[in-house]
Amino acid sequence: MQPAWYASKLYHQAINIFCILFLALGYQSSTFACPPGTDISIQNTGLNITTPNNFDPFSSTGIRYGSTLSIKNNSTSDCANVKLTFTDTVAPNQLQNGAEVISFEITPTGTATPLINQDTGIVVGSVLAGAEVAVKIDVVIPVATTTAAPGEYSNSSIKLSLSAEDAGEVDNTKSLFVATSVGTLLNINIGGAEYIPGTLAPHTMDFGSLKAGVNRSINVTTRANVNHSLQIASEHGGKLAGPQPATNYYVPYEINFGGVVLNLTNVALIPLGAKTTLNGSIRVLKATITNIGTVRAGLYKDVITLTVTSEY
Repeated sequence: MQPAWYASKLYHQAINIFCILFLALGYQSSTFACPPGTDISIQNTGLNITTPNNFDPFSSTGIRYGSTLSIKNNSTSDCANVKLTFTDTVAPNQLQNGAEVISFEITPTGTATPLINQDTGIVVGSVLAGAEVAVKIDVVIPVATTTAAPGEYSNSSIKLSLSAEDAGEVDNTKSLFVATSVGTLLNINIGGAEYIPGTLAPHTMDFGSLKAGVNRSINVTTRANVNHSLQIASEHGGKLAGPQPATNYYVPYEINFGGVVLNLTNVALIPLGAKTTLNGSIRVLKATITNIGTVRAGLYKDVITLTVTSEY
């Protein structure tokens, strides 16, 4: 039998060992525990990202627009391995305008890694107690594959979720609204000249020496995302005006556009129908000298103006 003082000594040793282990575990847990229920959240109740520039489906470039989300730890516990994920079960990677759709993607800034419906998400890292961390993302709209009608295109079904080590899902209440706009787009290309929105590219149709029956042709391409029409106007009412004084020195000509003969005494209005494909609609404009008659020598010319207009 051990003496009473020895048993008492063992008892105190056990208490001391227990206290040391307890304190070590307590320190480990409080460093990056992020216990369930920790108040770490994506800021704002609803996040809105609208690209400042309209999307042009006829452009050879898309849109990459940067935005910043904010993750805040409102608690007294540090959180490690915080991750942000994006889910969309309604219209993933689509901005919608009724039945019209524009493709888009959300990626980490400067990368092509898709985030929507990807488990990898964005690893935010450690968010200390009381701290706020900025997470940068890009909204990417690639070059269009189809013509998009005018209007606002949006997606309001993207959900943002936070998770953290040991805490599981800590925030799944935030939504992300993404939008862009498409304006009314009307472009015209004359004779292969570059598209210049809102203007006409000049082209010279040279007949050389005037002779009856001589003709020249040129391709006219229109691109539009709405129902549209073409106005064709002649400065001299469908005639080439000769040297001044030009009272009796005119040479008439005929315009055939897309197989239709036009009378340019007044402005001709030609309905072109619905929106075009991305490559546009090509029609041939043909001018034919019809009658020379008796005219004096000199330069004869006319200016034809083609204008694409919306029917709305």
